Amino acid sequence: MVNEAHVTGSHDRNWDSLAVWTDTTTFGTNSTNEEADFKSMAFSETTGDDVLFVTDEYSFAFYNVAGSADFADFITNEYDTTACNEDFLASGADWSSGLTASESSLLSLIVRPQDTNASCFPNGNENALLGVHLSSCCWAAGLGNTPSGYANWDIYDNSVLQLSSLAPTTCTAGDYPCNDAGAAGYTYTNKATYTQVYVR
Repeated sequence: MVNEAHVTGSHDRNWDSLAVWTDTTTFGTNSTNEEADFKSMAFSETTGDDVLFVTDEYSFAFYNVAGSADFADFITNEYDTTACNEDFLASGADWSSGLTASESSLLSLIVRPQDTNASCFPNGNENALLGVHLSSCCWAAGLGNTPSGYANWDIYDNSVLQLSSLAPTTCTAGDYPCNDAGAAGYTYTNKATYTQVYVR
């Protein structure tokens, strides 16, 4: 999943609906997965329980969260069609590389996270299908931004923060929205260039 506006200046958005997260469609090529969106058959065929996220600056993983499902089924199983979610699947990464312990503790995993200043995905703005960064004020950033909303937000499928913007704040572990990076850390231009997702 690539912020193509950062890389090529284009605004193509492939991860722009719930359907693309849960169906068997594919797009892109593996050879350009750091420059343009790529979805392989493995997304809907390879089962696993541990989920790894790799950005251009750091990596992090959550163990025992996918329920031995492929990632498309994982999203289908966890997505609540009636309400946004405030229940963490994981609060703090189980493993990370390129992060301090404090930065790693900011990372969460939640499907269709509640965003306090927006409607639920896919009908609102400033939200994500898969939340990994949360703020106590106004943001739920991660992967799969809502396909409707502000035009400048629509540029990004990937709203995982750059390393320089990971700024821990005090919160109660396991309490939504802990893993709080702070609202001041979110802008339209400080997102990771790409995020790759792996399941094992």
